[in-house]
Amino acid sequence: MASPIIRKQVTIRFLHRTVLFLFTVLIALFVLFVLGNIQNFLDSSQIIILQFLIAGGILLFLVAVFALLFEINYNIYLRKPYYLGRCIISGIACIFGLVIAIAASAILLLSSGLNLV
Repeated sequence: MASPIIRKQVTIRFLHRTVLFLFTVLIALFVLFVLGNIQNFLDSSQIIILQFLIAGGILLFLVAVFALLFEINYNIYLRKPYYLGRCIISGIACIFGLVIAIAASAILLLSSGLNLV
């Protein structure tokens, strides 16, 4: 049977790879949104991209928080500075996901305007 330490390492590795994947997906979606503004995409296409940005940002935030908690716990438990760099990467990804989700929802809110009727 696998020991709990090896299981935690696999979990941390999986979460870290997921964080990096979602980080690159969010960057690609953001670039697609910017290029869509430059090349005059339809409004409905831009709204779909913004909704994906919101969902991806929230998902990145949640996964990065879990990865950060696991890495901090594992860093304290083993007393090795190996996971300190991964903690920094997860913290940056957590902030990035939250900022992207808030910015995309603000853009979506401002683009919809005030519908009082």
